[in-house]
Amino acid sequence: MVKENKKFNYAMGSYFFSKQDTYIRTEIVCQDGTIYFLNPVLRFEGVKLADYAPSNNVLKTWAWRTAVFVVLVFTFIIWNHKKVNV
Repeated sequence: MVKENKKFNYAMGSYFFSKQDTYIRTEIVCQDGTIYFLNPVLRFEGVKLADYAPSNNVLKTWAWRTAVFVVLVFTFIIWNHKKVNV
């Protein structure tokens, strides 16, 4: 459900969660057309939030590192080869 609570020409504003609100997201529109999108404020019921940690894929990490290294080496070789032949 999308609700809008608009205020114009204010230096300060307030809004309270209703029972249906799951989060509040603030957008500030300035007179010059600039729009600021602030981070949302979430409803918290006192239960611990999920603790997400990034996964660690060693094989994929080293495969990408090796691929980047090989591309850099080939680029360096081609660049030097063209420089010598010119």
